[in-house]
Amino acid sequence: MIATDMMAFIKSDLYVFGISVAIVFLLLLYTFFGDFRYAILPIINAAVATISTASLLGFMDWKISVVSSNFIALLLILTISLTVHILVRYNELLAHTSNKTNAIAKACQQMFLPCFFAAFTTAIAFISLILGDIKPVIEFGKMMAVGMLFSFIFTFTLLPALMQLLLPTNNFEPKWINYLQKFFSELALKTGKLMSLLSAFMFILLLIGISQLKVENRFIDYFNEDTEIFQGLYLLDQELGGTATLDIIIRAPDEQEIIIDDLDDDLFEDDLFQDDESTASGYWWNVYSLDFLEDIHDYLDDLPEVGKVLSVASGIKLARLINDNAPLNDLELALLRSVLPDDLKESLLYSYISKDDNQVRLASRVYESSESLNRNELIKNLERDLVNKFGLERNQFEITGLAVLYNNMLQSLFSSQIKSLGLVFIIIGILFL
Repeated sequence: MIATDMMAFIKSDLYVFGISVAIVFLLLLYTFFGDFRYAILPIINAAVATISTASLLGFMDWKISVVSSNFIALLLILTISLTVHILVRYNELLAHTSNKTNAIAKACQQMFLPCFFAAFTTAIAFISLILGDIKPVIEFGKMMAVGMLFSFIFTFTLLPALMQLLLPTNNFEPKWINYLQKFFSELALKTGKLMSLLSAFMFILLLIGISQLKVENRFIDYFNEDTEIFQGLYLLDQELGGTATLDIIIRAPDEQEIIIDDLDDDLFEDDLFQDDESTASGYWWNVYSLDFLEDIHDYLDDLPEVGKVLSVASGIKLARLINDNAPLNDLELALLRSVLPDDLKESLLYSYISKDDNQVRLASRVYESSESLNRNELIKNLERDLVNKFGLERNQFEITGLAVLYNNMLQSLFSSQIKSLGLVFIIIGILFL
């Protein structure tokens, strides 16, 4: 259901954002230029560039994901910005010449280099996303880089042809824009020192803000509260003990030192209740190891971010309850294993302990709706406590599951953004040399 709804959301975003951006820009451009022809040309140019990019994506079989679903809106914005540079320069040149063809040619010639650098640096910024490890982000970077190539090509091929056909030869003066230019230029010239101090202060604040960045995001926050996905995930969290899986796999130590009560009765030396499918001589299936496992189980169950926890300790607790809350001894544990039907052994026992009894699994789920959820901190605390509090070696256990995968993706996203930003600054610096 979640996958189906997300596909529907992606398709909806492609239409809604694309059409919304086109309409908003059409109104703004008409407000700026006061001429419908000046307003419609950037929209046409951006639409052609976007359709061409989408067609290439189809031929290349590049899948559109949640990350890249807004590429249409972004491409429209970036293409329109290039187009407006040409149109504004064309209008300025008309004040000095009435030759429409010469004005178009000079506008394209004079704006070619600025637009090239703008498009090139933007494409480099997007292509730098390939340094990351998240495939949807990499694909998004490729899409936008290709889109910027189409935008630049059509801005200097299709747009001049449309300008020749549609635009008037008379120049116009948008007075209110001139007032804005005059206001900001005078403000900068008259209060230069104050503006510099304010800029330096803002820069310091921005550095402080960057240092406070945290890579954490609840998956449930991707959806509005009135959607079925949000309501379903919230129901799972609140009623069924969490959503994202978080498993701990613990192996037996390299050198097993198992202390078992000596049994004086020689009858049990042949292990009368031994399971045919298990050696029953591993590390975990005895009173002492299971008590230790139960301590870890209870610790995990007490964490506020963790919901339902299942392990072999869950079954032992149930057996103890049936046994009038009396603890089980090793003989009763062996008997318990021997009387379980094969289907129950596979589903209830061997899902949480290996058949050689040397590896156990604690299966839990994380509350995705928790406001205080910080996956990275939770996982680090688990690792630290399993080592310091319970005495496990770090190579003796693994923490895995969907919660860990999602956290790794977020951490990878953060590191890839740093790499991408560094590459962009290096390339831009080279261009200015």
